[in-house]
Amino acid sequence: MNIDIHYPPRLCLENNMKTNGLAALLIVVIVGAASLTFIVGATLIGVSEIDEAYVFIQGEHAFSAAEGCLEDTLQKLRKDAAYNGASPPVIPDGSCIITIQNSGGMKDITVQGNYKNYTNTIRAVVDLSGGVVTMLSWREL
Repeated sequence: MNIDIHYPPRLCLENNMKTNGLAALLIVVIVGAASLTFIVGATLIGVSEIDEAYVFIQGEHAFSAAEGCLEDTLQKLRKDAAYNGASPPVIPDGSCIITIQNSGGMKDITVQGNYKNYTNTIRAVVDLSGGVVTMLSWREL
């Protein structure tokens, strides 16, 4: 005995539509999750780049302060070979600490430039013989 069961066309169509709707919803969720992952990753990279740029700029300000103080120190040494770094120049939003050590006719100058919470240090050795300031070495520490 064979029994043939026939479903009305409407029921088959509804089941097929439910399956298609579920598949479409699943695709939308997967694509949305992947897009969200890419967006969050790109945002984090952007924030990191902004932070690195900020630190670099603040370090450059500290370097400029140190370099300016070194230039001022060299000018003061040209006028007075006995200058000891006691009166550093005034730097907007920054400061500097000057240390000068005598070594015969040479001066070993260390200048620390400060800007907010950032510091940069430059060391230079100059020769003062003959009344002329001659830089023998310069380096950033």
